[in-house]
Amino acid sequence: MKKLILLALLFIVKSLSAQNTMTLSGIFKENYRSVRLSKEVNRLLFVKTKGHLQLPPYGSGNFLNLTEEDATKTGFKDILVISLTDNVFQSDKNKVTLELVQLSANEPTVFYTKQNDIDKSISYNKSVFSNPTLKDTVSWSEITNSDLHYTKQWIDNLENEKEVTLKSYILYETDRGGGGSDVQFSKIKMKELAKERLHRVSNLFDEVDKNWTKKEWRNWFENAINYQEPVLKDCNPNNYNISKIYKYPESHTMLYGADNSTNKIFGIQSLPYNVDQYKDRQIVVIDSLRYNKYDYYHENQKQIRNVRAFEGLNNNLYFVDFYANWSWFEFDLAKNQYIFKEKKEIALPEVLGKRTEYYVRHLQTNANLMYAIIADEKLKECYVATIKTQTGETLKVKSLKDILALIGMDFTKNTEVVRLK
Repeated sequence: MKKLILLALLFIVKSLSAQNTMTLSGIFKENYRSVRLSKEVNRLLFVKTKGHLQLPPYGSGNFLNLTEEDATKTGFKDILVISLTDNVFQSDKNKVTLELVQLSANEPTVFYTKQNDIDKSISYNKSVFSNPTLKDTVSWSEITNSDLHYTKQWIDNLENEKEVTLKSYILYETDRGGGGSDVQFSKIKMKELAKERLHRVSNLFDEVDKNWTKKEWRNWFENAINYQEPVLKDCNPNNYNISKIYKYPESHTMLYGADNSTNKIFGIQSLPYNVDQYKDRQIVVIDSLRYNKYDYYHENQKQIRNVRAFEGLNNNLYFVDFYANWSWFEFDLAKNQYIFKEKKEIALPEVLGKRTEYYVRHLQTNANLMYAIIADEKLKECYVATIKTQTGETLKVKSLKDILALIGMDFTKNTEVVRLK
């Protein structure tokens, strides 16, 4: 009976493993872009491989154009492949077949290469951790580069006084402009190698202290490799960070927010320049209940230039741009897009009956009110404006100089605006 139970468990484990791995074929097209991997992606790779991997040496993933058969099987024409091995040949002519593992259920088009025979790619033998001697040689480059193999074993050796042989290279230059390198061998304690190796892990995880004791490292590692990634549909928009799954290179110019009434999370491209570059993705919406990501853009959808801030409420989006204009978009369920409804200028002082050039310098918003510090560049004057979020009505405009004068403090130095509750 025990044997039957054991066989059943082995079958289940094998089945689960098979479900996690897919064999897919395609071509790495030359005109396809690569994606720079974020720190969050590298951390997730560390978790998925239980701290036994080599991070991509160039820190990027590449798009694979799938064969027609595999595109039908997966539902995607293209996928992003993160290579954890050196033998993935990227060619724009030859078809490649890869064993791939899906990185995250939240981003079904991202895969990393399965690590077959991973130990064979490492120069030192795993036995070095159980019985290290000077006969064991460890290369310094494998300790200090993107190699994150055997993290658990290095933690276990943080107090090991035994010595191994360290292989390193000395680079030199000659007076005649030449140069070269010499191989150097020296003795080093396992605990010194372990500390240097784990220093690379501390660079990846902000919460890690490189000077932790072995016990502290063990506790952290156990929690890290058992981390359960939250499923997008279960996330509250108040605490979910869209930047972890929105991976466009221009995401640093995005503004993020949420509509708590509809459980939608927004990434709004601020469009500081080159509007055409951001076609199809000024407004990115993630519906956390339906577990879907949408790009709400249509040819007739009006784009807002130089967005400074926005609020989402009851399927409405309210914007303020750099030039002190308020705009309103409403989501049309039938058309499945946000429709431009209205635009207003924030009511500001005029000079000789004309509106001067105003620029929004700081902005804070909530569902009811927007507070803006707006500068008149020509007159070197700043105003504080209070605007109704949902109507764009300007309630109050007052000179910042007059407000600061009421405080009775000398503001001759640069000031900084901070958010207060």
